[in-house]
Amino acid sequence: MKISNYTILLLSLVVLLTPAFANAACPNPDDPIATDRSSVANSSSVLPAASIQFENGISNTRDQGITTYDLTETRVRIGLGGCTEFLVDLPNYTHAEVSNGGVSGFSNLGPAVKHQFPEFISGLILSATLGVYLNTGDSTIAGAGPAPYAQLPWSVDLGSNWSINGMLSATSHRHDVNNNAAYQTSVYLDRIINDNADMFVEYINDYQLAAMTVNRVDIGGSYRLTPHQQLDAKVGAGLNSAAPSWYFTVGYSFRFDHLF
Repeated sequence: MKISNYTILLLSLVVLLTPAFANAACPNPDDPIATDRSSVANSSSVLPAASIQFENGISNTRDQGITTYDLTETRVRIGLGGCTEFLVDLPNYTHAEVSNGGVSGFSNLGPAVKHQFPEFISGLILSATLGVYLNTGDSTIAGAGPAPYAQLPWSVDLGSNWSINGMLSATSHRHDVNNNAAYQTSVYLDRIINDNADMFVEYINDYQLAAMTVNRVDIGGSYRLTPHQQLDAKVGAGLNSAAPSWYFTVGYSFRFDHLF
């Protein structure tokens, strides 16, 4: 089952044409740093115009009896203005226990464009991301050939420092011989602790035709050292046999403004 060409076309048109409808709700340099990590669901907001942000992390995972380490999990985001940003996932190195059947190597380079829509409903922030993972990494890690993807990150302010957030994703998954698309749904409840810290609990479901569904849950949080620097951490576990036994990640992100 492939990603619908009509879905990709519709999202492409929305991302490319809706900047004309952007309003004052677009992020600005006075806003504190907001990252796409450490939750699985990305931030529903884009970067302020003329800003660049580096999001980095390392993770440790135990899956099907094999322990892997990933670094540096780097994403670079650049605010283009008009509630739109360009982002790119740099190749990530995975080191696994080869003696136990694990595979080590680099992931693919993944450029994308993300657009934040006007706030049509009070308290709702919605964005769309269109990208592709290029065939630059190890095929045993990243699959054979380019892998286009589409994402819809969203968030709803519940008041009293609570919000519910999530993301819908679809990826053309080249690990599968039939090129079956991989779908992911993630949702998390976030609580702002103070001006610098927050915590969340998240549920993630991964589905692919002819494969066992993966269910997992994680808990994490972030702490801003300054308005433009953030530390984050997360720990999670699988809820069924197809999911990782456990995983842990830590990260550091920072942002520069007024670049152009």
